[in-house]
Amino acid sequence: MVLPDFQTSLDNKIGGSVIFRRKLPGIPTYEASVPFSPLFVEKGYLPFDHRNGYVSGVAIANFSSRANRTLLLQFYKEDGTPMGSYNLDMPSGSHRAFALADEFPEVNGKAEMLVVSIQRGDGILGIGLLGLRFNPAGSFTTITPMVSVDEALE
Repeated sequence: MVLPDFQTSLDNKIGGSVIFRRKLPGIPTYEASVPFSPLFVEKGYLPFDHRNGYVSGVAIANFSSRANRTLLLQFYKEDGTPMGSYNLDMPSGSHRAFALADEFPEVNGKAEMLVVSIQRGDGILGIGLLGLRFNPAGSFTTITPMVSVDEALE
């Protein structure tokens, strides 16, 4: 999909839905629809729970056509103790989707919080961020990131 240049057309309003589908042999096909809008975040909070066979994933998009970004991914334990942090380079116009435990095996079997924030990159747009939670029986749901009201108003 080719996205319009949001840097120069912020007054254009765009909306729609993204449909995620999971199709595996011997398991019913599952779909989820998630609305999207031109409101992107600079920092998002995604809770996840990898206990009892559940798996969480994340989808991240850098919608800027000009700004390369480095994102800071920080993991926190249930009690708020920092668990680790990692940088993720996101070239302009790029997107990534992955299961958290595949990229960060130390979160397997844990219930934690992932905080994704822009560490480096210019431009006035944030990032698109979405969580995915997979049930061991095959179904899944989407998780909209939480954002701080104070940060959203800045």
